[in-house]
Amino acid sequence: MTVTIGIFKKEEGVLEATKMFQTARTNDYNLRIVLKNKESAPILASQSDVPVEEVYEILEARGPLTDRVAPLGAVPLAAGGYTAGSVGASGSPAGFVPVVSDLDDHPGTNDVLHDIGIPEKHANECGDALEVGRYLLILETDSEEEAESLLRLAGATNVVY
Repeated sequence: MTVTIGIFKKEEGVLEATKMFQTARTNDYNLRIVLKNKESAPILASQSDVPVEEVYEILEARGPLTDRVAPLGAVPLAAGGYTAGSVGASGSPAGFVPVVSDLDDHPGTNDVLHDIGIPEKHANECGDALEVGRYLLILETDSEEEAESLLRLAGATNVVY
């Protein structure tokens, strides 16, 4: 089976495509809908025929990055408190403030897409589409040509596989 992804501007197009695939039933397939967040797609979020995956919900569920950020060092904390932007400490040192570096190692939309089965070569394009409010219909099927034809007929602005 191969992964074929339809990118849609409208929720109704995604629903139309799912109905078309369910009616055609000429091939075995698996359908999934991927959204940026459910608030931006109330119609798709409320349907129950096809699994809906929300990228922001997945990112939130992964939790804070504190366990993934390594400390680089520490700076002294003055007894009177640390003054932001100061290089030294006044008074006697009462402790240390850890200095950490995030280094832009945040998992983002593209990481989530790759983790849920979007081929890496399409993660950027699909991630960009989600960020501007598009919807993804992911289809695993044996026939890329038939999938593309149905997705375009339903209004997909782009089909990648």
